[in-house]
Amino acid sequence: MTRFTYETERVLRVSGWWPGRQIDTTAWRERMEQGGFRWNDAADRFLGEFGGLTVDISGSGITAARVPFELDPVLLEGEDDRFTEWGEEIGESIAPLGELDSGRFFLGMSESGVVYLVVDWIASYGPVPEALESLILGRAPTTIADLTTIGVQNTTYTQAFETVVNHFGSKWSHGTFHIDDKDIVETDEMYVFNVGAREWLVEGDVSYALAGGVPVVYKASGQLGSLPSVAVATNPNIRINPNPNPRFARNP
Repeated sequence: MTRFTYETERVLRVSGWWPGRQIDTTAWRERMEQGGFRWNDAADRFLGEFGGLTVDISGSGITAARVPFELDPVLLEGEDDRFTEWGEEIGESIAPLGELDSGRFFLGMSESGVVYLVVDWIASYGPVPEALESLILGRAPTTIADLTTIGVQNTTYTQAFETVVNHFGSKWSHGTFHIDDKDIVETDEMYVFNVGAREWLVEGDVSYALAGGVPVVYKASGQLGSLPSVAVATNPNIRINPNPNPRFARNP
């Protein structure tokens, strides 16, 4: 019986993993402990098998965008205070694993083997192999403590908008990148964005239409996700209000 689904194992193999892979983690352990991090046996075992992998993925996932991640704890040098504080929050230390989405988020593992997303909030991907399945297939983690619990305001529309622009804008290749932002579309939990080619959204050229999920940004965490268009269209909690300061819609 395989540990992973076909797609997850395929991506891992392409990224350099193979069954039985083992590498020496001694240098990482010593360096990170000297830098103030708490190491643990669960993270040591995980990095012994998966450390050093760069998983280059993109596109829509199950409940979140599929974004690249790199399993190299050295990338987290200088973040030891953050990991210590969140370790105190969950009641066990969190060792560094690497970074998600080119450094926008950090990954760590607790003493009990749970993989966490660590930034100004903390969320759980669960244990391995569930955590790797979620990271690779695009399944959002479960928030343990969100921004409001540490005295910070929820994500604003402007912040959510910038997250979408930063994620999609620089790598857009199908026509001219555009967001239909004449209205603010939201629920209590998320902002919803209509992203596509200007040639389709404004000019109506169907050859530029793209299939796929609808980008959303969750207010509590600021995390970018993706939902099926039918789930958004049939959501009774959606609110649509005119955007007083559109960036794209004001440019004819």
